[in-house]
Amino acid sequence: MTTKSEFEPRWITEPPPARSFRSLFKWGDPKEFKNPNRRLYALMKQKYGMTDEDFAQPHKPGLDKVPEEGKPSALPAEHAAALAEIVGQENALSDLFERLRVGYGKTMIDLMRL
Repeated sequence: MTTKSEFEPRWITEPPPARSFRSLFKWGDPKEFKNPNRRLYALMKQKYGMTDEDFAQPHKPGLDKVPEEGKPSALPAEHAAALAEIVGQENALSDLFERLRVGYGKTMIDLMRL
């Protein structure tokens, strides 16, 4: 006879800090939360060889702000200038946070890869 685990992780239910790593991966309204259901939680544990104990405390929740500086863009300056001319300077952002924000999709596959 099997028994179901009554353990439920302490999911984070506070909006992520602005420009934090966590804000990069938040889907939809920052004030709304849809935590994994029991089946998805079981799948995550099985897929990654984890136990309830691994979810007892948040581990690296991504609340730190993304640094202002990072790896420079590989886009040549003349191409960046041409794009800014087309879309307007206010839409031609190149700081690390903005580059990370659009550098990956927000699908479950993308999140699992990262």
